[in-house]
Amino acid sequence: MKNHHIKIVVLLLLTAFAYIPFSGKALHIDDPLFYHTAKQVIRNPLDPYSYEIVWFGKKERLFDFFSNPPLLGYYIALIINFLGEGERTLHISLLLFTIISALSMYFLSIRFISMPLVSALFFIFSPICMVMGQTLMPDMALAAFFLLSITLFIHGYDKNNPLFLLISGISAAIAVLTRYNGISIIPLITLYYLLYFDKKKKWGVAVIIFPIISILLWNIYTLEIYGKMHLLSQLKFQSYGSRLSITKILIHLLPHIAYLGGGTIFPLLFFVPFFSGIRKKPVFLSILLLGTVCCVYIPLRKFTHYNLINFSLGVLF
Repeated sequence: MKNHHIKIVVLLLLTAFAYIPFSGKALHIDDPLFYHTAKQVIRNPLDPYSYEIVWFGKKERLFDFFSNPPLLGYYIALIINFLGEGERTLHISLLLFTIISALSMYFLSIRFISMPLVSALFFIFSPICMVMGQTLMPDMALAAFFLLSITLFIHGYDKNNPLFLLISGISAAIAVLTRYNGISIIPLITLYYLLYFDKKKKWGVAVIIFPIISILLWNIYTLEIYGKMHLLSQLKFQSYGSRLSITKILIHLLPHIAYLGGGTIFPLLFFVPFFSGIRKKPVFLSILLLGTVCCVYIPLRKFTHYNLINFSLGVLF
């Protein structure tokens, strides 16, 4: 246990050293949306989305195009109220979520591998975390509560610990109210439950009730206040008003695969366990060669459209 204490201290120190130097960065990307949401929460805590903002060159009501639940806005509002609204203050306050993510990844890794510190460091220093951990956007908050929920569920289910499972359910609910992507925690928890099913602990899957109830209550509330369910409204907005088609699915899928590849430090290492046999090594080397050719040759052929670059990154992933 003492060894774990030392590793956790190392993890926390490295996380602080990596992120605090960038805490004075100005608000950028989508940061202003979350900043203004927090300011609206301060003005009217029960009506976070009624204000209008100029976005993409026109004035719009935030509810009509903002695709995230408001929970992070409430946290930022608390920080502004009690600590001020300077960039450094806001960024350091949101570093809490990066720390929770790091610790959650560490304890989650204990369950599956013998080097949890290495796993947590790979996560913290990944391109995605290094970029999103320097913003006011909800990605690291989502990661924090998502990983915390998964970690507590796995350890709580394995050890039959009701307290861990309760906190896991609450964390899952917070993750969903931080960003709708958090709903993907439901199939993950269900999958682990099915893989390690135990009749004596069959009630453990009840954890998924928490995120379901939270997202339902929030959308019932928005239906009452704004006349629409926010989640359904944003699904329609994100579809740009057109019908769903295979072509449209592929157009949205390929960039997301590319982002996964580009956001991983060594994406090809993901495939190593699947090609560990001597006979399979040529297959792995072929994938490596193909990915390299796509990433180098395609840009040199003057195909500058970003979708082609996305494709090459996707192949690498």
